[in-house]
Amino acid sequence: MINANPSNYQAMLSQLHPGDTLAYVYNNTIYTSQQGIFLGSPAQTTDAVTGNLVFAGTPISGSIKHESDNMTDTVQNASTYVNAPSFELGVMNLYPLPGKVEGSPLNLAPFSQNVDYTLDFNGVPKDQSSGQRVFRGAYAGDGTNPGWKLQAGIKP
Repeated sequence: MINANPSNYQAMLSQLHPGDTLAYVYNNTIYTSQQGIFLGSPAQTTDAVTGNLVFAGTPISGSIKHESDNMTDTVQNASTYVNAPSFELGVMNLYPLPGKVEGSPLNLAPFSQNVDYTLDFNGVPKDQSSGQRVFRGAYAGDGTNPGWKLQAGIKP
């Protein structure tokens, strides 16, 4: 039986296959009543779960060797961090509230081989507003989202 309620899905499940050597999960904002980030098996070479903002029943779990600088809380507390947490598109606004999702500077050097590894969901450099990569989650700012609003459709 497939559960059709999106609030009951795992947000990010990684099950590595033979030959998979890396598992990198960074700069994501996740909102689910179930598991947020779950690595089902260890990476052969290395992994990293870094700089994520996760609101979930079980925020981060599994076979993770290198977890750092994430911010986690329950779904019920998400409204103290982001503008309008919701499972409904058009209502959902996961852009951070002022001063709520900042921490020590993030080390994104392990991801430097990835395209746009320093950009947020809006294409803004993660260090643009503060001079350092301090924002947890998908965005590099707080207050009012200056970019694309979450909605059904293809992001331009």
